[in-house]
Amino acid sequence: MKIEDQSYQSLSARDRIKHPIARRTPIERLLETKQCPGGNLGEAYLAKLDLTEANLGGAKLLFANFNCSRLDRANFSGADLSFATFVNASFTNADLSGIEARGTQWFEANLTHANLCGADLGFASLVNAQLSYGNLSGARLDGTNAIGVDLSGADLSGADLGGANLGDSTLIEANLADANLQNARLVKADLRDANLKGANLQDANLLGANLQNADLTGAKLGGVNLAGANLDGAEGIDRITHNLVSDVQITPDRMTRTQRSQAPKTPKGVASLPKSTRPHLRNARTAAPIPVASNLSNLGFPLPTGMEDRAVFLGHRAG
Repeated sequence: MKIEDQSYQSLSARDRIKHPIARRTPIERLLETKQCPGGNLGEAYLAKLDLTEANLGGAKLLFANFNCSRLDRANFSGADLSFATFVNASFTNADLSGIEARGTQWFEANLTHANLCGADLGFASLVNAQLSYGNLSGARLDGTNAIGVDLSGADLSGADLGGANLGDSTLIEANLADANLQNARLVKADLRDANLKGANLQDANLLGANLQNADLTGAKLGGVNLAGANLDGAEGIDRITHNLVSDVQITPDRMTRTQRSQAPKTPKGVASLPKSTRPHLRNARTAAPIPVASNLSNLGFPLPTGMEDRAVFLGHRAG
């Protein structure tokens, strides 16, 4: 940094206004001092630059181009980055908390340990991006395309990932407690040891996902697709392991079989009895009660105590 720039940094806000640097354009100030908080840099071309530790807090950066730039430890808190591009850019340990970044492009960007708490990344592209150990708690990632993203150890608690595509993503030991993953696509995602307590996974697609040792305690699983998923050691999914799938769709085929299994069935052993003694359920057309043969306990009917040897009607007692 130049001596002139160093002296500028030491000035008070009032004195900075009078300084020659203040008369420069926002881009000039950024390139010379790495300081442009609140500046208007919309559509600026800032690719392939070293902006390590730059201060762009609260800046307006709509449609800006930061492709292949180094922005490690930079401050973007509260900035508007809508529709900007950060392809192959480096943001390790950067502060991106509270940014507005809908529709942004982060293809293969490195955001390891970055702070994205409360950031709005709705409908952004994070394909193959590195976000391991980042803080995305409370962030909005609805509709995001994040195929192949690495979120290992990241904090996504309370984040909104509704409808996001996280196919082939890595979420090992990620914290997704109370996150919204409704309608999200997690095909072949690696969720080993992930925390999904209280998460909303309704209608999510986890086909072939690895949920080994994951914790799904209290998670909403209505309509979730877990076909081919690895559930070894997973917690909080007793309803699946016990086939109590009243609100869990493991696969479409499984749900069809479950629905059929709930239909009334002819009791075991009935078909082999003579017609005259064969008990039946209600008449299919009239729904009228039809007499049932006595002593049905041998046929597997759970009759009330004391009723085993009495003829009964379905819904009526014999007179």
